[in-house]
Amino acid sequence: MEVDNPADRALTFLSKHWDQIDFVEFKDWCEATDLDTPVSEDLCDYDAVFDLIKTGGYEGWLLIEQNGNAGLQEGRTPLDCARGSRDFIRRGLGV
Repeated sequence: MEVDNPADRALTFLSKHWDQIDFVEFKDWCEATDLDTPVSEDLCDYDAVFDLIKTGGYEGWLLIEQNGNAGLQEGRTPLDCARGSRDFIRRGLGV
């Protein structure tokens, strides 16, 4: 089953391959600017991803990919964007 909605792709992939996953990379993308954006600020359904990680007993590595992003166009520094993404992940996973 192909998923056309970018917001559902990560969850569909994680659910299908859950027993094989030992590394999760968090990344978000802004369609309006065609740039990566701080995690939580655009397409991905992170509540569903967090729920799967917490209920699925995931114990592997987590990575936040925070490269050139739409947040910089709003006057935020790379460090501000990275901290915002980190804080969002911490709140979502309760760590």
